[in-house]
Parts: sequence; C-alpha cells; structure tokens
Amino acid sequence: MTTLLLPLVLVSIVAALMGRSLSALGCARVRWWPLGMAAVMADLVLARIPVTLVPWLVEWGHWLWIVTVVCAGAVLARNVIDRRGIEQAPWIVATLGVGMNLLVVFANGGFMPMDVSLLDSTGVTAQFAERPRYRRDVSITSSTNLPWLGDVMAAPGWLPMGSVISIGDVLLDVGLGWWLILSTDPKRVTPRREVVLEPA
Repeated sequence: MTTLLLPLVLVSIVAALMGRSLSALGCARVRWWPLGMAAVMADLVLARIPVTLVPWLVEWGHWLWIVTVVCAGAVLARNVIDRRGIEQAPWIVATLGVGMNLLVVFANGGFMPMDVSLLDSTGVTAQFAERPRYRRDVSITSSTNLPWLGDVMAAPGWLPMGSVISIGDVLLDVGLGWWLILSTDPKRVTPRREVVLEPA
C-alpha cells in the first residue's frame, strides 16, 4: 500500500510547486468515496494483523484482500460512469489498472504472482519471508497464468522500502495522479461550495 500511496503524495507536492491549488481538491466530486476509504483502511489493517493472533487469515486473508481491491475497483468504475471527456480519462486508466490486477490474481487462485529474483535485487527478500501477516503473493513459475501482469517491475528506488509492482499498480497510480493534477486546477475553487464528496 505504501508503494502506491507515496507516489500520490509526491504528485500532490509537485502540483503545489507548479502553482496548482490543493484546496481545489475540496471541490472534487468523488462518488462512493466512503467505500474507497473503507477499502484502503481495511487493507492497511489486514497487513498489520499477525497470523499468530488470527490463524484463519493464513487461508482466508488473501481473499479478504481481494474484497478490498474489488471495492476499490467499484469506486473507480463508478466515477468513470459519472464523468465525461478528459475528466473521465484518469478514472478509466486507474480502473484498468485495478482490473488487470484482479485478472491476474483470479487467474492464479487468488494470489498475485511475484518475480522473486527481482525481489531479491531490492534487498527486502528476508523481510518478506519474515512477515507475520498473511500471504497474498506467490512466486512466478512455469505454470503461472498471465505472469506479465504480476509483480514483475521493481518499485522506484526513492521509495523508503524496496518492493516489486505490477503493470496494474503503475496504471492505478498514473490514473490517480492524473486525477490529482486535474483536480488541483485553481479554477475549480469556488467560494460557495467547499466539499461536494458524494457517497452514492
């Protein structure tokens, strides 16, 4: 999750340096945003629950993670439907990214295929092996379906913890980053309407 969230923070900083208005985000209309926030929070909580305390997460944890991804995808798709023109494009890109991740996960029994040799090069293999949490990834083998959609790219070196990411992750970040740039247009700031987040 950190791998995906930090680039968005960087985009926000860059937008501010470009003279964009972060306050304009308060005027952004995001459909089903409570569901999206719940999915993010659930993912963060799941990642921090030791399986020694909740043993059934060993078998079911990755399916709960998939539920959070499906919820996130539903939020993105809802916002695709709600928009037209250039404002629709970022949501389409982000939705495509989540869809690609779900496709490869379902094609491999509910797990995300990972290039372990690439993970070795990031220097965090030992940390991954010692994780007390449930596993949601499997090593790529000759029997892996759609391996090119798995975690086969090294995350940028400027992130605090090395990792591997998928093409879907990249598209998700590109789409949300694009939306942030569009949403920080100073022209979107209006004195009469500060927050118009819509839950449905």
